[in-house]
Amino acid sequence: SVIVRYEDGTIMLFTKGADNVVKKRLSADTKVNPPDVYQATMAHLDEYVNDGLRTLLVGQRVIPQAEYEPWAKKMHAAEIALVNREQERYAVMDEIELGLKLIGATAIEDKLQNGVGDTIAALRDGGVKVWMLTGDKVGTAVNIGYSCQLINLEMNMLRCVAGEDAEKGVQQGGVADTVGLTDVDKNGVPMEEVLRAHLKS
Repeated sequence: SVIVRYEDGTIMLFTKGADNVVKKRLSADTKVNPPDVYQATMAHLDEYVNDGLRTLLVGQRVIPQAEYEPWAKKMHAAEIALVNREQERYAVMDEIELGLKLIGATAIEDKLQNGVGDTIAALRDGGVKVWMLTGDKVGTAVNIGYSCQLINLEMNMLRCVAGEDAEKGVQQGGVADTVGLTDVDKNGVPMEEVLRAHLKS
């Protein structure tokens, strides 16, 4: 986040971050965030994710002087703290990154370096198990998995997302053989057990 003071004295907070984080910090007031604008932005965000782009939400809020002054003192104290400085700073920022007005979403293409896909394919062909650890949204991660040849259309995808059933998995991931942890395999074994057995193998 960034806080700026305009020439007329207005203090403005600008925040950008992952949509699952920023959405929790948006104002619930429909006058601040009209439902149609919010829904349209979320629809665009889903489109960007399905295209494999890395996305962020951007929000802003005017901070009254009476709120800013005591907050600034707390932030200064956090920045000069000798112990747990980063944790202190994050805690103070959490206090002001609230009630945001949604102003848009961004999406960028993060191209792979040359040879990444061929290298991963060669490793897999050689019997090496390759895992991808990411903080991206599920849809973005799936698209990157395809682009780097970590997964392909010949594979059955085991999609395990908390609170998501198989039908929603297909809708979100676009993979016909998608299943969720609440499902069972063809032998009636819960997919959670199938996954655990796979991870141990």
